[in-house]
Amino acid sequence: SQQQKSSSSTNFAAVVLGSPQPQYLRSRLAQALLKMGKNVARAFAGSLAQQSESYLAQLACSKAGSHVVEAALKSSSIPVSMQCKLAAKLAGSAATLACNAQGSHVVELCYARADPALKETIAQELADREFELASDRHGRFVLQTCNIALFKGKKSVWQARVNSAQNTRELFRSLLEDHDGISASAPSGA
Repeated sequence: SQQQKSSSSTNFAAVVLGSPQPQYLRSRLAQALLKMGKNVARAFAGSLAQQSESYLAQLACSKAGSHVVEAALKSSSIPVSMQCKLAAKLAGSAATLACNAQGSHVVELCYARADPALKETIAQELADREFELASDRHGRFVLQTCNIALFKGKKSVWQARVNSAQNTRELFRSLLEDHDGISASAPSGA
């Protein structure tokens, strides 16, 4: 019974999407699930993150499927750790995705959601294929967004910027999570 439950949760995304190149309505249904209550959104995103790397790469490169991956990476109902897991699954395909019209947007979102270690993994994947990406109209923008020139030229400066941005994000996240403390200390009536 436990194995059936695990198998059905893994299949949730595959059943909804039908294939890595889903039809438009299936894509819209999946995006709607990601906007539903936290339990539904997390169950769907968890199932999506359990799909194979090749399935996710195909999904990210398809016109309708890329919107599903983007919605999962942007959803406020899905924990950052789960979004990072999804981004990590796509990291090994970052350079291939970067040369695709839809996939390039997914790579940029994966990079934005990634922790410093995963950003370095993505940046290295992109740097290793910089020549190919620089000659591609979509890849060129991904190289700029991920700051690959700085990564290759002055890695310590790149790391400092990435760590600084991560610290700022964590500070704001903790402030937002502790919103009760802010409203309690807010001045009244003046």
